[in-house]
Amino acid sequence: MSFNQKILNSSALKSVVLQLIVALCTFSSLQAATPGLPFTEDFANSNLKNESLSTALWSNKLQKAFLGQRNAKSLGLRSGTTTTLNISSTPISSTSRRIHSADVNGDGYPDAIANDFSRLNIHFNNRTADPFLSQIISQTGFTSNIYDIATGDIDHDGDIDIVVATFGGTNRLYLNDGSSQPFQNATALIISTDSASTRGIVLVDMNGDGWLDVVAGNESSANRLYLNTGVAPFLTGIVGTNISSDADRTYDIKVADLNNDGFPDVAVSNSGTATEKYYLNDKNIDTDNNPFTSVLGLSISSDIGAFVDALDLGDVNNDGWVDVVTTGGSTNKVYLNSQNPLTPFDAATVSNTISNENEFGREIKLRDLDDDGDLDAIVAYQRARD
Repeated sequence: MSFNQKILNSSALKSVVLQLIVALCTFSSLQAATPGLPFTEDFANSNLKNESLSTALWSNKLQKAFLGQRNAKSLGLRSGTTTTLNISSTPISSTSRRIHSADVNGDGYPDAIANDFSRLNIHFNNRTADPFLSQIISQTGFTSNIYDIATGDIDHDGDIDIVVATFGGTNRLYLNDGSSQPFQNATALIISTDSASTRGIVLVDMNGDGWLDVVAGNESSANRLYLNTGVAPFLTGIVGTNISSDADRTYDIKVADLNNDGFPDVAVSNSGTATEKYYLNDKNIDTDNNPFTSVLGLSISSDIGAFVDALDLGDVNNDGWVDVVTTGGSTNKVYLNSQNPLTPFDAATVSNTISNENEFGREIKLRDLDDDGDLDAIVAYQRARD
């Protein structure tokens, strides 16, 4: 290459560089915001966003993008990607409405607790790749159908006890005896003489005394609270109190701190002509040790559905406030918390449809299934793929 050729190439390179600088300066004059590191974001400036291409919900007030609002995707458990294992080799003889998981024998592995109409079945984990193969089932019978199961250490002895909700009978308590098959010869203790159609039951310390209490959701009668005295026989034979005077067709009941005041509140799903409701804990300001004295039920929204079978509570949009998801009929919905500590939800709350599966949803749970830091929804359908 000659000296003149080198000069020519050098001049051409300079020309290209100058053109790039001019182009960048022109782009900067159109697009750049106030200088910063690398610049100050200003979503109110139309030069800094392309609304026709953006799928984010921009907030001029908060100056940030809420990227968590993604379209729901139905995954399903497919035979090509999952392995189906029986929990029991013994077929159930009737309807199983609930299944619950807890380490009831203290070996570090979760066991399965389910109902077979009026029997409580406990399937002990054998700690293998097929964890419930040929395992002994502890069965205890009732005269009423079991609709829900909850577990927790009720008597503070370090192991897991069980409470069950019965439809048209008395709710029962099983105290763990600490053995390897702790409920094999257990006696079902009557929590209260109340006889109701209980569809949902939760164990939570509602009054802050350190002992787990029972919250029962009843169909067509008042939902009830049973406070654990901390004295043997603990929850057995205690007198319950109404959470409110509402006597709706409650199908499910959950507990969480809905208004971020540090106290657990109650939310229920109702079927028929009633809306879903919530009840805010009064923090025992009336000194009667009942956190719901004279508390009124507030509507989660104005939605009224023929059947809302279940709900769950969790922060679905990661804003630090607990939201509500429901299933029933053919539609799964989410209700976002307004962040108002007095009325986190009200009749004006608008539901967002999670999905329309055209199937009858019976149960819904919020869990982070893919470890991406946000909650996913799992729905169990009647006679359809979950």
